[in-house]
Amino acid sequence: MPNNISIHSEVYEEGNRFEFMLQQNGQLFISQGNGVCVRNAQSIPFTAGDLFLLNRSDTIQLECEERSTVFLLEFTDEIKMMLKELIRNSGGKAIPPIRAKSAMHPKINCNQNDLLTLLRIYTLLSDLQNHSFYNRNLMLYQMLCILSIAERNLLLQPTRQEKGIPVLAIQPMIRHIHKNLQFPELLSLNFLAQKFNLTKNRLGFFFKNEMGITVKQYVLNCRMEAVEKKISQSQQSLSEIANEFGFTDESHFNKSFRKQFGINPSEYRNLKLN
Repeated sequence: MPNNISIHSEVYEEGNRFEFMLQQNGQLFISQGNGVCVRNAQSIPFTAGDLFLLNRSDTIQLECEERSTVFLLEFTDEIKMMLKELIRNSGGKAIPPIRAKSAMHPKINCNQNDLLTLLRIYTLLSDLQNHSFYNRNLMLYQMLCILSIAERNLLLQPTRQEKGIPVLAIQPMIRHIHKNLQFPELLSLNFLAQKFNLTKNRLGFFFKNEMGITVKQYVLNCRMEAVEKKISQSQQSLSEIANEFGFTDESHFNKSFRKQFGINPSEYRNLKLN
């Protein structure tokens, strides 16, 4: 559908103020200028190269301290799910923007080279949307590039290193987790701490500080997303899926699924089939 993805750019003069409530998922990219972005009552200074990953119903107010060029990209939940699917099927080459979406990172400041790259991508998206029905796949891959650039730039930004934890440790951890969702023994805190040469306490502190969620909860969320995909897209029995993902028994599997999605896996499969 033509309105699944929409993008427009605006130029605001010094002293201009602009306010809106996001109706869909979105991205706000500052290609020129500086000022203050007030997001849900939180004031965040912005400058050229800043990227904001936004949620539905976010209230945004821009206060420009100099002439600023802004791109606003909006997309539906359907597009969001398609992006997730592309990431899942990338074999670990694409990483979900968990870190970029964390409350710990209200914005991502991109380096000069990536600022120019993002400007080209958003400009290309503006051109592609003229025939968005035919160009949807091209637009999806451009959006995937934006997410990759966001994650890459977060790795280059200063983080809390006073605890002696390597800045780059988080991405190998995330890749390891997504690669081994079917092997719970490889995702325990003990195993992860040993693999990444950290104490359990230090790893737990670092992971939650970076991701805004505990290792255990992140692993569970990822496993259940993978389980949900299996239930809705495969013909495997529920007991086979439970065994594949390392659940001790089908009762434990049913309880975990219901807690995550508010419905039993058998009921969920029936809903999908109907």
